[in-house]
Amino acid sequence: MGTQLIGSKVKTFLEDLKIKRITSSPYHLSSNGQAESSNNVIIQNLKKRLEAAKCKWPEELPGMLWAYRVMTKSRTGETPFSLVSSAEVLITIEGLVAHKNDGSEVKDGKIL
Repeated sequence: MGTQLIGSKVKTFLEDLKIKRITSSPYHLSSNGQAESSNNVIIQNLKKRLEAAKCKWPEELPGMLWAYRVMTKSRTGETPFSLVSSAEVLITIEGLVAHKNDGSEVKDGKIL
């Protein structure tokens, strides 16, 4: 939404509520390609997982996103999670997730 598309009433409304308005560039395939590719992978995985129970996707989405974020990508050799954080993901045998920072020690599935 460009500045030409915001009226004085909307501007006053946002100011009164102390809402900071942030603009972004419009969708462009060449600049949004990676996001679109990621979204397609997530959508395809949801479809495979839900087949008959399509109404359950809101419950399944967080787990699907977590799985996507902690899987190593062949192109980068990294996980999306590791690219945006300084921690590594540690998944214990019991399936519980813990975050391991450099120098941490793990004993009995717990970070010390």
